Amino acid sequence: MTHLEMKTMRLPRAILAVFGISFVYWVYLALRWSFCSDVIGYKELGGIFYRHGLIGYASTGLHREPLYPFLCSLAMSIQSLSGITFTHVMAGFSVLILVITQILMYIILRELNIRTWVCSLTLLYWALSTAITSSAFNMLLFCEIITYPFITAAVIAGYYGWKAVKENNKKTACCWGAVTGVMFMALTFVKAVFECICPLYLLFFMVLCLFKNKISTSLVCFLAAAGILFYVPVIGYKSLNKIYNGNYAIADRGPNTLYGVAAHRTFPFNFRSYLAKLTSVAGDDVCIKYFREEECSYWSWHLTDALGADKMNELKRAGLPPQIVTEDLLGLSIEKVIGNLPKYTLLTATESLKAYFWEGTNGLIPLHFIMAILTFFSMFYCFLLFKSLPDLMKHVLAIILFFIFFNSLFEVSQRHFLPVVPLYLLVIGYAFNSFFRTVRNF
Repeated sequence: MTHLEMKTMRLPRAILAVFGISFVYWVYLALRWSFCSDVIGYKELGGIFYRHGLIGYASTGLHREPLYPFLCSLAMSIQSLSGITFTHVMAGFSVLILVITQILMYIILRELNIRTWVCSLTLLYWALSTAITSSAFNMLLFCEIITYPFITAAVIAGYYGWKAVKENNKKTACCWGAVTGVMFMALTFVKAVFECICPLYLLFFMVLCLFKNKISTSLVCFLAAAGILFYVPVIGYKSLNKIYNGNYAIADRGPNTLYGVAAHRTFPFNFRSYLAKLTSVAGDDVCIKYFREEECSYWSWHLTDALGADKMNELKRAGLPPQIVTEDLLGLSIEKVIGNLPKYTLLTATESLKAYFWEGTNGLIPLHFIMAILTFFSMFYCFLLFKSLPDLMKHVLAIILFFIFFNSLFEVSQRHFLPVVPLYLLVIGYAFNSFFRTVRNF
């Protein structure tokens, strides 16, 4: 290896410093982390996985997506073997996940040829962000943390697969297609919404190739590998649930939630009521500052869940099997949407604005709004320049937009958008770098 090659491989000192500061800070938070309770039930689900395995997890009922409970069961196994507490093992997993994600983000930033100081700021914000550290070292267990490395790896795999297709390298395209499929499969087993996102992403990949006139056997290899590695495990897990609990599904929510949302978004409202909904996009605590509590609670997800649960229980009391209940709920949801399309569309578009308020307030409301504005305008800037964007950024934007769209169909909180925060920061870094270059050239 020549001296020039060795020099090329070295990381800039600023990046090394950011990696070091980030790691020390995360370890400090991990040592201070004290897990108190788990409202969602991930620890309990992990216990089922630990004691009974995958079959036991499926046979005890349709539960949450399986990957995060499996991670919890792994932490329990390590605890039983080493004596290290469950809390400390989970904290260690969190540090490892954040480190891996930061490295993957840097790979993408360098591929985009972003200036070192912009890379440093982007990666440093990833380390210090309240939303990210809260998801990693919260008193509750947040499954969103495990999505961070998978979603960044999916972008990298999809992009390198795209390069292989352009070069008509069938073997390489097949390998990167397989990695892409595995990443989306893992994401689906954490957040079931990715079951809808993956096929759309593969369709986007194919359309991108059509516009670039890159239809070839290498494209078929990529799509086939990605599709097989994604659908075989997903369909297999859904079939397992069908056999053991009667539900051909990944998670214990979906059709009933969709119905609850559709029903809720057909409620009557006036201009003031809509303003309360619009304000709640920034957070319930923001809505309470300007409107009465009953006006804010009118749009609460608790009401949405109650509507969905009531309808599901009504259908179950009629003696219908689980699959028929699911089909009926989907049909009723579609009827609600079609019958109130303008109202539903307005409230769904309003719900999508939550995607930009991902940085939790935690007493830092100005930062909450600053990051929301910065995220929105960076996305808008890149969207306007979509045709001239590097292909890698197109992959990033596509996954973000698909994720926002499908999550907007549900009643969600800001933390549900955390999986795309690594991609948000990449978009902000790219937009800032491009804007700085434009100003300098001017």
